[in-house]
Amino acid sequence: GVLDNDPPPICKTLHILKDTALYGHITDTDGTVLKNRVRQSVANDPDSCPATLFDDLEDDVVAISSAKNKFVVLCEKSLYRTEGSFDETGRGFLKHEKIADVGCVSANSVVRTEFGVFFAGNNGFYFSDGYEAQRISGKLEDSYKKLIGLTAQKKRIYGTYDAQNRRAWWGVQEDTNSLENDTAWIFHLGFGIKEDGVFTKAKNGLHFQPSALHFIGGEMLRGDGRGYVFSHTKYYKSDPKVDTTA
Repeated sequence: GVLDNDPPPICKTLHILKDTALYGHITDTDGTVLKNRVRQSVANDPDSCPATLFDDLEDDVVAISSAKNKFVVLCEKSLYRTEGSFDETGRGFLKHEKIADVGCVSANSVVRTEFGVFFAGNNGFYFSDGYEAQRISGKLEDSYKKLIGLTAQKKRIYGTYDAQNRRAWWGVQEDTNSLENDTAWIFHLGFGIKEDGVFTKAKNGLHFQPSALHFIGGEMLRGDGRGYVFSHTKYYKSDPKVDTTA
């Protein structure tokens, strides 16, 4: 009675929690695009994904993450968590529960932490523990609107987590004429996860284009829109300028 181990579907997003993968915004074998569908893999075998193990949401999937051992599905206009799971014979169930009517504007903006998930929403930066959602940039509403005015700006928002200092970083584009991310917004979790959360910024004119960010052991690696990769640590005292002719 074990189901066929179908290959994973073409998808826009996926996330592995413990031993199980969840694929979202998929393209079916006949070419049909199912923007609102998530498919579950077999437990302990993330690349075995029977076609019948799925759930259809009421909104188009943008990203998948997890909090408190629950999958969190971030959609264009709403936020869900999944409940239940299927076994390898198809027994069980997979359903969704709406957390909030708040959408996610960029899959790359999703930042997973030990507390829950942070992401760029349709009217501010948000936090969710998988059961509730809370805006953390309430006093920065006008400034945030300038980050998502254009579709290209939304897609460029890129987040990561500095676990050592408990800070969530987002590379963003404040200047629409820059054609690339030009600033980093930094949320300081140590001051509380609340409506009026504490943010600071990092920027350095033309020499700072945080198109991609990642932390490893306290060291931040910053991908620059022109193809450079910079390393940031407290031990480096230099601040290299970008010289595209060198």
